[in-house]
Amino acid sequence: MSLKNALDRIAYKMIMLSPHEFSTLMLISHAAQTIDLGLAEIDALVRHQLILLDSEQKRAILTPYGCRLLEMLSTWS
Repeated sequence: MSLKNALDRIAYKMIMLSPHEFSTLMLISHAAQTIDLGLAEIDALVRHQLILLDSEQKRAILTPYGCRLLEMLSTWS
């Protein structure tokens, strides 16, 4: 996948996320402990391939797309 296609995919995901999903993504990125994996927002973030679930440790891990999305958001502020 080219860089342009990857960035287009990330930009598309940004439009499709709800405010709760954005905030959950930010919480996951800064969480030192486990979070409630039963949240509906978690399912949406997995579906958008922004996080992976580690069921053994009961935590969510950002994918490269999730990391890139947060990087893009931080440059806008």
